[in-house]
Amino acid sequence: MKRYAAVLVIAALILGGVASPAHAAKGTFSYTVGFHEPNLVNPQNYMCHKLAETLPARLLTNHTDARALVFDESDCHTFVSALEPGETGSPVMTGRSVAFL
Repeated sequence: MKRYAAVLVIAALILGGVASPAHAAKGTFSYTVGFHEPNLVNPQNYMCHKLAETLPARLLTNHTDARALVFDESDCHTFVSALEPGETGSPVMTGRSVAFL
């Protein structure tokens, strides 16, 4: 099921989200890159959000009301895992981009 959801998001991203409504996930997605702890606040759904380019982001936590799909590449390619609302990734999970459903 996670793989199917990732394929749908990738297809929507490739098509530019033509059929997707402008809707933001409510809440905050937090992560750590090196010694920095940035946040995505109310991130747009069906868009690729770059987390990190050189160092992968760690300690990924989804405090939004949407499912977060984490990817290994900074352009939402190479699906890693899905984080449900309120879920924190495992200590070894890393990612360079995220998209919200």
